[in-house]
Amino acid sequence: MNIQELQYCGDLMQSSLMADPILTLFGLCVWILQLIGEVTGMSYESANILIFVVLHPALTITLFVLWRRSRREALEYSQKDTDSHD
Repeated sequence: MNIQELQYCGDLMQSSLMADPILTLFGLCVWILQLIGEVTGMSYESANILIFVVLHPALTITLFVLWRRSRREALEYSQKDTDSHD
């Protein structure tokens, strides 16, 4: 792909983004899922399930647990610090 083709693609994306940003974003997401499917050998549907039913909830739960643990440790540390000053 040469620079002129890249410029054309960029102009096309910009014009479609201005015309309907939601549809453009949706199309981009579908394209990414199809690309993931092609690279991994999965179908579009399998890639969608893996990302949004398995990976995203697992990541969300993991980050929540890490946040709670960090918050608890910070509270325990601040209580120890307060107790040592008394």
